[in-house]
Amino acid sequence: ASSRYFNVDSMQIIKQDSIYIPASHFEWYWIVSLKRAGYYADAKKVADYQRLIARKINEAISDGQLEKRKILVSMGPYFIMKQDVVTILKMLPRNYINRFYTPNHFHKSFMTLAVRKSRVENAPEMEKRWAAALNVNYISANDNVTQKMLMNKLVNHFWNLVVKLFSWLVVPLFHLTTPLAFLAIFLCIKNRVWHRALPLIVMIIGFWTHLAMLTAIDVVVGYKASNHAYFLPSYAIIIAAFFISLAVIVEYLRADKKMHLSERTVAPDESQK
Repeated sequence: ASSRYFNVDSMQIIKQDSIYIPASHFEWYWIVSLKRAGYYADAKKVADYQRLIARKINEAISDGQLEKRKILVSMGPYFIMKQDVVTILKMLPRNYINRFYTPNHFHKSFMTLAVRKSRVENAPEMEKRWAAALNVNYISANDNVTQKMLMNKLVNHFWNLVVKLFSWLVVPLFHLTTPLAFLAIFLCIKNRVWHRALPLIVMIIGFWTHLAMLTAIDVVVGYKASNHAYFLPSYAIIIAAFFISLAVIVEYLRADKKMHLSERTVAPDESQK
């Protein structure tokens, strides 16, 4: 079976050797093994054998022959142990960097999106079959003439302009949201404006929890869940949290400025008295 797992030493998801049974498929291997051994002749026979195995395992744990793992969270064939929590916390900063583009990285990744070509130089016959199967205009990696023509089209220039503006005007907001939200929450708590602080707290906890959950799947399952597609719902929350935080801070500064102006107005009146 083709499977992957998270290697703690390299902190990367790598392909598992085919001689090993992946955790996600162990129960199916176990069922097939019981069937081949003849225990599925009837329900009572297989149930009795399953109870026997369970009893033998529990006895081995009680006698100290086997050590029972201390599992914090169980999710079907997968589970989170204490050492997994440490690994997940170590992976969070790396996944944060990978999930939040830098402006330059975003710009390079999404430029000329309308002119996507094959990543490898395939045979022309294979490319024709893919084009027919997918019902798309398949652009070959070697077809430089078509690529150049499409890149010079007005729609592609417009797309590149939008990507460039988004890269330098919106992408930086992703990195500023968390510190700005903490400042806004602090100001709300200071002024006892609880109804303004609560939505921001929920938003910050929400998208950081989302990132932590995807990172946990990376580590425990060995599946690259922390990608942009799965994190997409949180991008909208992050942008919303940025503008809400900005509005709270601007409102606080205006109120503070207004208070100082009123104090200056009152001070001369008192001196005249």
